Amino acid sequence: MFSRTLAPALRQTSRVALPRAIGFQQSQRFIKSDTHASDFNYKESPTIYKAQAKVTGGRAAGHAEGENLKVDFTMPKELGGTGEAGKTNPEELFAAAFAACCTSLSPSLSNIGIGSEADAQ
Repeated sequence: MFSRTLAPALRQTSRVALPRAIGFQQSQRFIKSDTHASDFNYKESPTIYKAQAKVTGGRAAGHAEGENLKVDFTMPKELGGTGEAGKTNPEELFAAAFAACCTSLSPSLSNIGIGSEADAQ
């Protein structure tokens, strides 16, 4: 859904200006001189942040723990599980992560005239 909406707008945007507008401070250092968005050199780009988590159990009765994360998993009722209150499932975590990425990208896209700043749903 997001990519169908975003892709046409990105094709219309200057491919050289896009990485700088989104916030890559030293974009020229990591992008080839005959620039195209797909030419971003990930091997040379700096690591900004690393996150790790340890998961035990499975999606029906598991637990994930990280530096700032403690979450228990349960299978949703719709998929035949118990759907225990206060627990989540991988699908909800993925949806939340995707929405957070979209929400973080939205102000940058607004700054270069693509779409408007709104909450991802």
